[in-house]
This record gives sequence, structure tokens and C-alpha cells, in this order.
Amino acid sequence: MEKKITLEENQTIEINGAVLTPRLIEQIKELQRNENESIECFREYMADAICFIARETVDYSGIDKKERTEILNTLSCNLSYCRDYLIELRRPYNFNLSTKQ
Repeated sequence: MEKKITLEENQTIEINGAVLTPRLIEQIKELQRNENESIECFREYMADAICFIARETVDYSGIDKKERTEILNTLSCNLSYCRDYLIELRRPYNFNLSTKQ
């Protein structure tokens, strides 16, 4: 069952402890637009950054390699979690839609 709610500028709505504002809703709509195109782009950028960090970790030969490796591994891990969380923001596809001709 789908229920449509429209918020005015200064209104918020709380659903299961999450507070939704009109701005947040607009951001989510933008992420989900065009079959989740923005979400996929962000995930791709993060994957590229993770690969870059891994390459930097392996190729770095400075005297502070251990400390730098720990920092880069932590950053890579955090980016991986963020990348995975984006999956949950995807708009589900509705395969039961009938097409009009």
C-alpha cells in the first residue's frame, strides 16, 4: 500500500525514528532519479577512490609507510561501508508496471 505525503517547507515527518525534511526528501529523490543513476555514480567514484588508496598503500615507499598504510586502510574501509550503504538508498524497480502503447 502506497501512501503519498507532501511536506511544506518547515515541516518534518518522523518514520520509525528517522526524521525526514523536505530537503532530505529532495536529495533522496535526486539520488533515485533515472533508475538510481546518482547512487551508481557515487558508488563508482568511491570504488575508484578505494582502488587508488590500495595502489597508494602498495606503492608508497616512504619512511612512515606503516602509519600511512594504517591511515589509508582505515579510509578505504570507511569508504567501503559508505559505498555499501548507498545500495539501501536505491529505489526499488517495479516490474509489474504495464506499458501503454
